[in-house]
Amino acid sequence: MKLDKNANDQEKLEKANISNDMFAGREKRFINLIIDTIMYYLIATLIMLIINVLGEDMKENTFYTYLIMYGSHFTYYSLLEHFARGKTVGKFITNTRVLTETRELPSLQTAMLRSVCRFIPFEAFSNLGKPPRGWHDSFSKTYVIND
Repeated sequence: MKLDKNANDQEKLEKANISNDMFAGREKRFINLIIDTIMYYLIATLIMLIINVLGEDMKENTFYTYLIMYGSHFTYYSLLEHFARGKTVGKFITNTRVLTETRELPSLQTAMLRSVCRFIPFEAFSNLGKPPRGWHDSFSKTYVIND
């Protein structure tokens, strides 16, 4: 199975010694998405509970609720993919990791770019190609591979 990419992308993969069988499959990517979504929702819920205990009623302020939800999403992915050696909780469970096109672990800037790209509407569906490489992978020049 050949990658459906242009010759330049194929050249980069060959130089980095990344082959098609190294890519995490759609199933693993989907499991990662489910687990990681649960994790950052738990974090956001915990933050909102703490704020409620401190006396702020989150039901009254939708702006802060959205800020906490999107902030926990962004922070969860950015910090874990950088500081946890390319892994989130979902990637630990499915034994996958993020690497750059040069087979390096993502820098904080790269992890943050991946996180921002996840906010693009319908971005989750961009993982349906072969190999499953979402827009957050393409724009940040990263790959999710089997570890």
